[in-house]
Amino acid sequence: MYFIAQELREIMAQLGFRTINEMVGQVHKLDRKKAIDHYKANGIDLTPILHQVDVPKGTKFYNTEKQHHDVFDSIEFDIIEKANPSLFRKEKLTLDYPICNTDRAVGAIISNEISKTYGAEGLPINTLKLNFTGSAGQSFGAFATRGLTMIVNGNTNDYLGKGLSGAKLVVRVPEGSTIVPEENVITGNVTLYGATAGRAYINGKAGERFCVRNSEPKP
Repeated sequence: MYFIAQELREIMAQLGFRTINEMVGQVHKLDRKKAIDHYKANGIDLTPILHQVDVPKGTKFYNTEKQHHDVFDSIEFDIIEKANPSLFRKEKLTLDYPICNTDRAVGAIISNEISKTYGAEGLPINTLKLNFTGSAGQSFGAFATRGLTMIVNGNTNDYLGKGLSGAKLVVRVPEGSTIVPEENVITGNVTLYGATAGRAYINGKAGERFCVRNSEPKP
């Protein structure tokens, strides 16, 4: 590893760079001559990718600040606060919430809380029932663990039940809706990606790559 780093530093010095950040965006330093006549590159025009764009002076070409995920705005922290009887005394409880497509990966944080206390065993089935109304964001029910029942009266986006780990998920057409469930997509692509345990009930069509990479948990 040391020799690779040393060689990289020497190449950078030859190009006139001291750091990796200085190299970002310097497309004029790329030697494209050898590739022009290569059979794999024949007919490929990379000009749009390698074009040096005019930008205001001082513009950064690399990441300079941390992304703000707003994770603490998640509705799950309110769920955790109200679900104490279920989380710590295993009392059955039902909570109702509106949900929208900016509420992503709902179920992951509450499942983490359950797992920290009870491990993979989770809670008794149907201990905490969460009713949602609206259009859930990506990865609804991600890694949801045993003891959770999560119901969406509406629809969900991609990755419903990603890594499902024992929970029960229900997606159904809202009461009073005029759509025909079996003729309409109610959940997105890659439903139940990598799920290992649990159940899912979907009152409608699902998108592409349904149930890919499902597997049983190893003992």
